[in-house]
Amino acid sequence: MQEFAPTRSRIFHPAHNIGRAPLSFGNLVSGPLRWARQAWSQHRDERLLQGLSDTQLRDLGITRGEIHRTVRDGLNS
Repeated sequence: MQEFAPTRSRIFHPAHNIGRAPLSFGNLVSGPLRWARQAWSQHRDERLLQGLSDTQLRDLGITRGEIHRTVRDGLNS
């Protein structure tokens, strides 16, 4: 069962949508573009790290098998 929260105009909206940006064409376009930009930068970073030697990776504190996780989650994960 959904909760509904009243607004000042007496129109009811589902409570899980309160505080979110309204759905618009700009939001529909920017979401996939943001995802694509992030996916491309992760791919680029992974390729860059794969091109390094094992000694250079060791200097960074990672092994070749950890490259994928490191690019996705960062060094501290």
